[in-house]
Amino acid sequence: MESGLKMEEWGDGHVKVKSITLPFNDNDTGMIFHDRDALKRFFEEECQRWEWLKDKNNYPTYSKYLYDRVYLLFLQPIFELIKQWHSDDEQTIQSNIERICLHLEYVDFPYHCRNIRGLIEKQPTEIAINLVYLLMSGRLDRELDLHNTIVKGVSPALKNGMHSDHTWQQFHQLEPYRYRAAVILENYYQYGESSGKDYLAKRIQELEDINEQGRMKGKELADYIEDLDKTMTDWSSRFINENRNKINEARLRSDNFARRIARDLLRKSSDFRKDVDAKYEESLQVVEQAKDTYLSQVELDASVQYWKTKGETHKRSKNSWIGGLFALVAMIAVTPYLLHGRFSSADVVASLPEGASDAADMAINASGTAVGVLNSLGTNPLELVSTILAISAISYLIKFFAKQYSTQQHLYLEAEERKVMLMTYLALMNENKLKEQEDRKIALDTLFRPAQTGIFNDASHHVVPSDTIVKIFERQSSKPN
Repeated sequence: MESGLKMEEWGDGHVKVKSITLPFNDNDTGMIFHDRDALKRFFEEECQRWEWLKDKNNYPTYSKYLYDRVYLLFLQPIFELIKQWHSDDEQTIQSNIERICLHLEYVDFPYHCRNIRGLIEKQPTEIAINLVYLLMSGRLDRELDLHNTIVKGVSPALKNGMHSDHTWQQFHQLEPYRYRAAVILENYYQYGESSGKDYLAKRIQELEDINEQGRMKGKELADYIEDLDKTMTDWSSRFINENRNKINEARLRSDNFARRIARDLLRKSSDFRKDVDAKYEESLQVVEQAKDTYLSQVELDASVQYWKTKGETHKRSKNSWIGGLFALVAMIAVTPYLLHGRFSSADVVASLPEGASDAADMAINASGTAVGVLNSLGTNPLELVSTILAISAISYLIKFFAKQYSTQQHLYLEAEERKVMLMTYLALMNENKLKEQEDRKIALDTLFRPAQTGIFNDASHHVVPSDTIVKIFERQSSKPN
């Protein structure tokens, strides 16, 4: 069942109805109304075509009752749509459209645009009223529902359980015509507007006419084919006789063309085979070169990875040694403060042998000796000696750590240089800018050169703080009192 509503927006932002589609045509197909006037004209014509139910007849009460039912179910919703056309209440308009569709779902209503309306208007008033009644009683293709409010009210209702009113009496008077109306309606749904007998006769006549036309067309076609065959035979014989030389010449030209094409194909095939062989040889060379290059790259990639790992190892090692070096330097700075006040003069005397105590006292009091000098300066000899020994040990460790750091730094730089050299060699090899045999020799000579550790032999020239302090004491002791 075709129906629908289309809205459009005005320039001021309001919406209005653009078109309404209602299932008024046969088979409930849609009729589109693009403006309010078209829908109004349809409504006015529909109301005019139903005026015969309100005209004077022998059954005015039931006719008026039936007209009110028709107007309520199928004409009033159209009138509501006309009033609501210029409103923006889309929900209400859609509700009225659905109401019409619901009614048509149960009743095959005879709008003036449907074929069944012409059948009703051709019948006498009694038959026409009964046809409307039967149509309003519900569609034949739907189940009978006596409680359906759409089809329930088509018959007059009881009043106090009695059928005594004029509406019911006139409805009962129309009953003899109702059977004939039902037969007419059945014939319409089965054969159309014509009766069954007329319909079958008409269909048989149409089939006979079609059969006769087919026989005539078949005879004409057979005559045409016979004439065409005769014409083609004459024309082909005449063509062959007149153009035999041309056929021979064409055959000769075709043979020459075929031979020329064959020679060209053989020549091109030979050239193609040569090109393929050349490409094959070139491909073999490229594959061999790629293989050699790949093997060289694999070898050198392993070397690059090795030197990269070595460089990282030396870098971690040198960082460890430089950390230890800074720690030892810090220890030299804090050692005097750590040992200050740890020893007294009594500790020095107590540490001497028993027979040397007096001599030690004399030596301490003597102003010409080294101890006397230290006492005069307010310095504890045992504390000074301990400090000198600790600083000397730390100085030796500093020198050892510095040598180790220097060695790791040189080895780290050596590994980085060899890694960069190998990567440069690989890049140049990938660009085919190097001759493999000569450049491999250069790379190997460079890679296997002796590593420079940076360690130099300076054991005979080392100077530690203890030597300097001892020399100072010797100069002080050698001075006259």
